[in-house]
Amino acid sequence: MVEVTNLTKKFGEKIVVDNTTWTAKDGHITGFIGHNGAGKTTSLKMITGALKPTEGTIKLNGIDIRKDHLEAKKQFGYVSDSPDHFLRLQEISFEDSENPRRHQVKREYIQQARKSMMPGWIGRTKDDISE
Repeated sequence: MVEVTNLTKKFGEKIVVDNTTWTAKDGHITGFIGHNGAGKTTSLKMITGALKPTEGTIKLNGIDIRKDHLEAKKQFGYVSDSPDHFLRLQEISFEDSENPRRHQVKREYIQQARKSMMPGWIGRTKDDISE
């Protein structure tokens, strides 16, 4: 279950997600509907831990992503529109963030991911792949 409470994200003075509260229950399909710039992608980035909220809480199966981000990230899977999206993330590591090896772990992870991806997929988007 995903629980979002009073979630807000600001970039400078611009509010892109404004004090939203909702729950996605287990076994239900939940979708984001809204015009361009409504905060859909920003909300997903905060839920996945790729972007920190300005205010509010996000709980994944009861685990607060701010208080225990590693355990929270183990609770879900995320499929991006772009198959190589994870290569652009700033911090790829399920290791302790204070671990001095975290940058080495990131490099090793990216190298493994590149080897395992189907040739020709890196750099392509869903629009390139689907008909």
